[in-house]
Amino acid sequence: MNGRWVLLAGLLFGCESGEPLAKEGLVGGKADDATWAKACRDAGLEPDCDLCAYHGWYEDAVCDAFCPEHDPSCSAETGDGWDLYFDVQDAAVHGSVLHLLDREVVRRFDAATGKFLPPLRGPSAPLSMAVAADDGTVYVGHESGQLSVFAPGATTPSPFATTAGRVTDLVVAGDRLYAEDQSNGTWVTRSLFDRSGGGLLGRAGSSSDMWSHAFHRSRDVIHAVDLSDHVVTIELAGGTLRDVDGAFDAGVGAGFTPPVRITPGDRSILLGSGRFLDPATLDPQPQELGTTFQDVAFVGNDFLVLRAVASGPDTWSSELLTISGALAISSTRALAGWPGRVLTTPDQVVVVTRVSPFPPTDEPPRHHLVLLPR
Repeated sequence: MNGRWVLLAGLLFGCESGEPLAKEGLVGGKADDATWAKACRDAGLEPDCDLCAYHGWYEDAVCDAFCPEHDPSCSAETGDGWDLYFDVQDAAVHGSVLHLLDREVVRRFDAATGKFLPPLRGPSAPLSMAVAADDGTVYVGHESGQLSVFAPGATTPSPFATTAGRVTDLVVAGDRLYAEDQSNGTWVTRSLFDRSGGGLLGRAGSSSDMWSHAFHRSRDVIHAVDLSDHVVTIELAGGTLRDVDGAFDAGVGAGFTPPVRITPGDRSILLGSGRFLDPATLDPQPQELGTTFQDVAFVGNDFLVLRAVASGPDTWSSELLTISGALAISSTRALAGWPGRVLTTPDQVVVVTRVSPFPPTDEPPRHHLVLLPR
């Protein structure tokens, strides 16, 4: 039993005198099944009991990641959305369900009902996440190099595959899963796995670490932006995982993470600088979006652009722009906080921003979730 589980066991079972201890200081995820089951049995409950409900930890105003259900202390409904008292590292959506990558678990929110669902908890803290658009399968990468998979509808993970180091990025590429890990300092290892069984289809090293990735289905490649703001194309066919063309300067600058997105119909690569590129040649296309952005989603021919705007010295807020296919702004909405993600469900637009503190400090983060009609 590792130190984290010893700590949890002590907190749940009490010290040597048998006196119960408070849970303050508990960090990490839910204990392994055996430890959790023993704590339940010692309390006279079934082995798969909810200890958080039994001990009243859902009502103690402390956001706990190890609870089987969503802890109400981790969020608060506001007049225009929800405050989130956990650190959102990334977000993805499948159907109406929003997946929020926390430093400890993958939290889930159903935009259709406005309710949080039980979190997805892996064998260790998650570093990266990808959600399959076809069936909602959730893949999680860990510090150890392990990959976990949550089948559609499942809340218990299964081992999927293993990489050589901490898994920093995951991309679902059709029936394959692309992974990047830092196995040797700044050296990046790329791996391609068969989603149906986790079999390794290819592995290659690269000196290029990437900020952002996007799968281009019709060309069977991944377009990415490296730390030098260069656009790189990674070939997937045959598992070669080699850079096949391009070093176009993404030109975002100003310390902004440069996202790369594929427009509907695979027509263009859209960069955070607002430039459109030809997917085949990486040559700039004549049109420009007219603004930099931190994220973008697509509804029909419209671009939903989430960008940062200066609201004072060293302070920032967000704007959500609707830009038509003719590249004209049709609406603008101001939002509090630094831009995070903008995503769409069948009926709604989901926006996540980092409200406090920003710039980041050692204080616990607070994000904000807003739902808007499509």
